[in-house]
This record gives sequence, C-alpha cells and structure tokens, in this order.
Amino acid sequence: MSYTIVMAFNFRKNLDGSSQVPALLYGIGKNSIIFTVGDVVRFNTSGFLDLSEANEQVFGIVAGVVTSKGLPVDTDSGTINTWTMASDNQTVAMNQVSVIPAFPHYAFSADSDTTIEQASLGKYFNVNATSDGIVTSGESDTIGTLMFQLVGIDPDGDADVSKGLYRVVGSQVGGTTIATRAA
Repeated sequence: MSYTIVMAFNFRKNLDGSSQVPALLYGIGKNSIIFTVGDVVRFNTSGFLDLSEANEQVFGIVAGVVTSKGLPVDTDSGTINTWTMASDNQTVAMNQVSVIPAFPHYAFSADSDTTIEQASLGKYFNVNATSDGIVTSGESDTIGTLMFQLVGIDPDGDADVSKGLYRVVGSQVGGTTIATRAA
C-alpha cells in the first residue's frame, strides 16, 4: 500500500532566535470535520476546533489527534496523517486535535498557489479554501483580514519558489499583530 503525504503548514523555526520546541495545545474537534497534519485551525464560536477559512483568525496548525484521555487516535484508513471526526465527536468521543499554537514568533513553511515574488516579502496573505496552503491573489501591504505574513521564500532551498515561510498575524493565541508595511 502506498501513501501520499501532503505537508501543508509545517513548523520551521522561532523568529525570536530561541530554540524551544513548540508545546502542543488541544481542543475538541468539531463534528464530522476532516483534519490533516498541517491544516490551519481555529476555535469556532461554539468552542470547538474547526478548519480556518480565509479572513478567520488562526489558533494553530494540526499536529495530530488524541482521545479525551490523551491516547493516539488511529488515522483514517489508507492515510497516515488524516482523521475524520465522528458526527457526535463534540458530545460523545470528544477526540482532541493537537495543535502547534499560532504564536507570532513561530514561522511555518507552506506552499502557495503560484510563484512567490521577491517583492511579496513582508506582505500579507490568506489561507486557501482547504486550509492547507496560501492564496497569493489578494496579497496586500496591510493586514486587514489577512492572517499570514510572508517572511521568507524557498525555505527548503530547493528552488521551489511557490513555497514560503510565514508567520501568523491573525492569531487566537498570542495576540494579533496590527501593522502596515512601509512602501
């Protein structure tokens, strides 16, 4: 059997120069949602973890799923990094999604839908419709409702200029950065 792994957002480094490894935070997954390692998530208004969409603040990046007792949950059949929450997860199973928190000093690598230009460094972007990459259309010099700031291009050094290094500026943890990029 072969598996395809799509690594969406991946923790890369601390922008403050520290070498700490991120501690995981946990939240009960919303009913019937499919979570994959590297997905961007948020707490919804009911207090359950859900996939983040464009213009929504970010709680963090999915690292895994555990039971309410902290034991690992088996992945969906044929996958090694995807879990589907039961239709009654919020009240019965209460499986928790483990998340790398979206602190402003954490940098995550992610792929985008097109080439990232050098002139885009420091600009702000949104997550794509599947919560696993960046949309380059609509990039801006001001945050507005955009949740990610580009801080590096080609973080793997493999000449793939659709990959970037981003920090979360619209975070449900650690505060929200309000800034405008100077011309």
